[in-house]
Amino acid sequence: MDTVDVEFQQRLRLNPAHELTWGAGWRRISDTTRGSLTIAFDPANSRRDVINAFVQDEVMLGQGLRLTLGSKFEHNETTGLEVQPSARLHWQALPGHAFWAAISKAVETPSRATLDAQIHASVVPAGTPPTPLLPFTLPVPLLLGLYGNPDLVAQSLVASELGYRGLFGQNLSVDLTVFHHDYDHLVSAEMGTAQFGFPYSVYAARFDNQLRGHAYGVELASTWQVAPSWRLSGSLSTLRMKSSPYPGGTGFSAFGSSGASPAWMAQLHAQHQLARNLEFDAHLYRNAALAEMNIPAYTRLDLRLGWRVRPGLELSLTGQNLLQRRHPEFVSADSTASDIPRSWLLQSTWKF
Repeated sequence: MDTVDVEFQQRLRLNPAHELTWGAGWRRISDTTRGSLTIAFDPANSRRDVINAFVQDEVMLGQGLRLTLGSKFEHNETTGLEVQPSARLHWQALPGHAFWAAISKAVETPSRATLDAQIHASVVPAGTPPTPLLPFTLPVPLLLGLYGNPDLVAQSLVASELGYRGLFGQNLSVDLTVFHHDYDHLVSAEMGTAQFGFPYSVYAARFDNQLRGHAYGVELASTWQVAPSWRLSGSLSTLRMKSSPYPGGTGFSAFGSSGASPAWMAQLHAQHQLARNLEFDAHLYRNAALAEMNIPAYTRLDLRLGWRVRPGLELSLTGQNLLQRRHPEFVSADSTASDIPRSWLLQSTWKF
C-alpha cells in the first residue's frame, strides 16, 4: 500500500472578535493485494483519491461567551461529497466555572474491506438439516461467505453534548459531560442466496447499510492535588447503546453489537512523589460485565515505581493486572479470544 498525503492549513486573525482557520488536502491511496479462497479482494488492485477542505470561525460574542462554527467537506470516489458541520458554544460563567454545548456531524466512508472483500469463513457439510438461515437440506457442501458491496453509503453520526468544568480553589477540578449520539446507515450483514456450481458452491451474506442506532451517557472526571507530592484523579462513565434495522434489514451488525461495550467504567489514579528522585503510581480500573459475550466484570490494578538515577536517566518497574493471574476482556465472532495476563515491565529511559 502506498499513500501520498498533502495538507495545507492557515489561521487568520480577522479582527479581535474573529479568528478564522481554513485548510485543504488531497490523499491518494494505492494498494495491491494477493488473496486466497479464505479472503480476497475484487478487484485486487485499487487506487482511491480523497479531496477535503475545512473552514472554522471562532467568534467572541461577548464577555466570556465564545461560539465556534465550522464544517469539513470531503469528496471521495465511493460516496461523493460528504459535509460534516459542527457548532460549539463556550460560556465562562464565573472565574473557574465554564459551561459548553456542541453538536456535530461525522461520517465514516466505506473501506476496502466493506466494498471489495470476499471472505469464506467456514463449510457446511452436505446433508445438513434445514435451518432459518438455510431453509433446505444441502445436496453438496456449501462455503459460507461474506462479500463486499460497492454500493455502500457512508456511516454517519450526529453527536450532541453538554458539559461543565469547575475549578474549586487551586487544587480541585471537576468535569461533567452528558452526550447523545445518533447513528445512521451502520454497516450490517444481510442474507444472500445460495449459488451452486463447480468446483464449489457458496452461500454469501453481503455488507449493507441496514442498521441505525443511538447511544447516550454521562462522563464525570476529577483531579485533586491532595498535597504538593500527591495527586489523585478519577473518572466514571456510563454508556447505553441500542441499534435497530431499517425495514427489510436483518439487524445483524457486521462489526460488533450494542453489547460489545461495558455499561459503565470507573478509574482511579494516584501519583506520589516519594522523594526528590523517586515516584510511585497506582492505577485502579473497574469495568462492567459484557453479558452478551459472557465476559464477567473485572477489576485491574497497575503499580509503577520510578527512579531518576540522574538527570536524563530513569529506571522504572511496572506491574499490570496484579489482582489476578489473567482475565478476559472481549470476544467476537471474527477475533480469537485471549485472556489478559499478569505482566511485569522493567524499563530504562535515557534522554540526551
